[in-house]
Amino acid sequence: MTNHKIYVLGNDDMVILFGLIGIDGRIVENQEDFISIFEDLSSNLSIGMIIVALDLTDDQIDYLLNFKLNNKRPIIYIMPNILDKEGEEEVLLKKYDDILEPLTKK
Repeated sequence: MTNHKIYVLGNDDMVILFGLIGIDGRIVENQEDFISIFEDLSSNLSIGMIIVALDLTDDQIDYLLNFKLNNKRPIIYIMPNILDKEGEEEVLLKKYDDILEPLTKK
């Protein structure tokens, strides 16, 4: 059985925090570089889970949700910002938009 690593992408505080419990990570300083960094990590066969601890644009959220729908590995977890309640709700609603849309059209 292969051991897969957990990896975190986030700001410096989150990467340091996860590093304290032994999880490797990378600080994403420039939002425009996020997708290319993510693609490099997702192609690494030793990584089984990627935690995304960043404020993401709508396009980036759409990209990650599409990736999750079409790929079994790695597992992607978009960590909510517990300090931003409205942002957390927006990500949750966007995630289930396809399910909720038919309900709102009635």
